[in-house]
Amino acid sequence: MELEKDILDFRDELLKYRESRSEDILDSIIIKLEVIETKNRDLGEFFSQSLKECIELLRKKNITKEEVRDMKYFACAWGRGQQYISFCKDDFKI
Repeated sequence: MELEKDILDFRDELLKYRESRSEDILDSIIIKLEVIETKNRDLGEFFSQSLKECIELLRKKNITKEEVRDMKYFACAWGRGQQYISFCKDDFKI
């Protein structure tokens, strides 16, 4: 269950980032997503493209709601509504 381990490692980094907002941890999150994408290309082009799109956006550091809204692959793969709620929650400290 290598994918499961990679996802749990990714989740741990997300939790660390949520607490610290550290650029170093964000970089680690990006690396973990790259590893997940690379090891799991057999899950299909849509899966790979959605992760690549997310990675590209995360590299920008300053992400707008519009950029999340306009994501072609990631929004469809993972649920645009949930992404938007999470983004707003962080913006307004809900």
